Amino acid sequence: MSLLLAVPVSLITGILFAILSCLHIWCIMPCVQICLINMHSIKTIWGSVLDIAISPFFKSMGKCCNAINLRLARD
Repeated sequence: MSLLLAVPVSLITGILFAILSCLHIWCIMPCVQICLINMHSIKTIWGSVLDIAISPFFKSMGKCCNAINLRLARD
């Protein structure tokens, strides 16, 4: 049974892979590149927000939690 289905299944998966690859290369990636080029200002603003608001919080949490030690012992 698997011998009879091997060739058709491999052809179908090959065609599906070709279609998905074509869509990814010619449709999805150009759209992503356009978005990345046009969103440079938003990327700059987001980086500033991270540096001003979020990064200090996580640095403080790291300094608060750096004294925590874990010991794993087997009994």
